[in-house]
Amino acid sequence: EGGKALGKAMGTGHLSELRSLNVKSCEFHAEGMEGLLVPLREGKAPLIENLDLEGNSVDNRGSNILGEAMRDGKVSRLQKLRFGDTMVGSHVACALGSGLGSGKLLFLESLSLEWTDDRGEGVGTLAGVLERSREILPVLKSLELKFRIDSNEGAWGATRALGRSLSSENIPSLRHLYLWWPFDQIGEALGEGFVEGGGLSQHVDSDVRFCRRGDSYVGVRGLVMAMKKGIMQGAKKISIDYMGFLNMGLEIARCLGEGIGMAGVTGFLPLVSGLDFGVLSSPDLVALLQGMAEGVAAAVPSGGRFPSLKEISMRCPSLVKSPVL
Repeated sequence: EGGKALGKAMGTGHLSELRSLNVKSCEFHAEGMEGLLVPLREGKAPLIENLDLEGNSVDNRGSNILGEAMRDGKVSRLQKLRFGDTMVGSHVACALGSGLGSGKLLFLESLSLEWTDDRGEGVGTLAGVLERSREILPVLKSLELKFRIDSNEGAWGATRALGRSLSSENIPSLRHLYLWWPFDQIGEALGEGFVEGGGLSQHVDSDVRFCRRGDSYVGVRGLVMAMKKGIMQGAKKISIDYMGFLNMGLEIARCLGEGIGMAGVTGFLPLVSGLDFGVLSSPDLVALLQGMAEGVAAAVPSGGRFPSLKEISMRCPSLVKSPVL
């Protein structure tokens, strides 16, 4: 009932000077969120700049209401939007994408979205928005995208389009990117698209996390392609956490190592001062280190170096007995 009550208070017009609305993790149900969003569509909070709705349930009706508020210019002063966590379904993401792509959010600086997509329709819609960011989101500085796609069927093209859209050419104002990287085939498509799009400049502080689904790690190959094109150019540290890369296998470990090594000595990891390999299994860690050596040798046959690398951390005592090391 909290969402409804707050929405009713906003609906009276007595909160017309409201600049920030933060209901993060209030666990409002879908009906309550609908009641909260209706006053925004009606223009009862025209000066709103910060809207944090993360951690609440939003269904199709709620997302449509917020999308309409954006398209009609009722929240045109919005600078920061956080939305998601319990946002489920392509339709929800598409409705928001429609609002974001309306050209009525010219002051938006920070956007954070988390959702579960059915077959990639929401991902495709968002890709179309980001491709036009130069015109419709001209001051977007911070972008956080956390998405999962339930079915790979039909999702390859949409995810590839999203990868292409994440470029400094499309989003020249971007300075921070937080991205969940899928491990499965979707991650491969994302990487291929990112390479096609031209990559990011080193002015972008990127934080790439790994979204594991099932036992597939082929998405790491896409990440390696993107790494060689600068997706981590603004990163200060690369961490490979135990849970994210549990039993990745020798082939993928070697591939990841090769990508880190090659990107490091060819100028695509210019700011990385630390590599933290966590507590990978001994075979995987050995394969990763071998891959790094191979990547360096392939990129710079006469020898190369990471310009800023100062620290390497690993926690695997059994490696001291490894003949490879």
